[in-house]
Amino acid sequence: MQLLPTPCTKALGLGLFLLPLASSASAGDYVIRVTATVTTINTAPSAPFDGAVVGDTLIASMELFNVPTVVTPEYWTYDLDVAHAAMRIGTASALISTNTGPNTVSLASAPQGMGGDFLLVTGEVSAVSMETFVIAVFDSTGQLIPSQDIAQAAGTYPGPFPANTAKVILQEPLTMGQLLVADIQSLSIEALTTTVGTPFCDPAAVNSTGLSAQIEASVGTGLGADLHLEVSNGPTAEFGYFLVGTSITSPGITLGNGTLCMDSVDPLGRYNLSGSDRFSLGQFDAGGVMQNLGGTSTVGSGFDVPLTLPLPGSPSIVAGETWHFQAWYRDTPAGAGASNLSSGVSITFP
Repeated sequence: MQLLPTPCTKALGLGLFLLPLASSASAGDYVIRVTATVTTINTAPSAPFDGAVVGDTLIASMELFNVPTVVTPEYWTYDLDVAHAAMRIGTASALISTNTGPNTVSLASAPQGMGGDFLLVTGEVSAVSMETFVIAVFDSTGQLIPSQDIAQAAGTYPGPFPANTAKVILQEPLTMGQLLVADIQSLSIEALTTTVGTPFCDPAAVNSTGLSAQIEASVGTGLGADLHLEVSNGPTAEFGYFLVGTSITSPGITLGNGTLCMDSVDPLGRYNLSGSDRFSLGQFDAGGVMQNLGGTSTVGSGFDVPLTLPLPGSPSIVAGETWHFQAWYRDTPAGAGASNLSSGVSITFP
């Protein structure tokens, strides 16, 4: 499907709106996260989304490369990293296909001659059905996208969105007829450049969403150990917290439905000490991101790691040491009392 900016966005029925965007400039790979609500089903999509109903939550998370493959004065086009892209509708999920594509993200900041600004994501939902999807946000005033450069466009697009301005559409492969339409509730473009550490136990065991919970670490909080942890792809409304250990083990040990890849014989700490800065209890939101419930995150989600460790004697993290982190969480939809674990990340503190 070739990008035809103005006709394409207008054909999707997107109207006029103004949307403030918190932007930040950086370089590197990025992730687009979308949460939407299904509003229309004209024809049932193919499996695994054939059971979708109006009112279901649609979640899409996909990484893209910051080097554009198409550069024009009006818009730039970027490729999706299909190895890290997935969509979930209700309880069903699918990886974005690596087959025919096109699997692209296009940005326009061009009020002159192009009909306005837009963000347009196109890709293939399944290599079997070859059904495609479109994520489209449009503003005819030219005040939405600050730049075609993904680094300048990164930030949070706050919802709720005005009607008919931001949609996710699943399409039939031959006629491009609309099978399913969802209104976007939230959208973000996040830079991944500040991520640090060495992953282990990656990918983690699949949970009830059909995805693996993913841990990410970043620096720059200015608090405690100057380390922030996030977990994504978790089951909605389930609770969890972070673990810390001195060593990792492979292949790890089975714990619930997941794998604990930190040595349980060595000291293993749990950031579940209520009333302290070592309290990381969180709950997964509709987008699968763990939201902090203990006031120990400067951004609301995840956890700001303190210097003091949740271990006997309350030792502190010391420069030069390496510590390992995973997240444990409940997964009740997988069965009564079920639990799972995220992937892990090893951090050497400077």
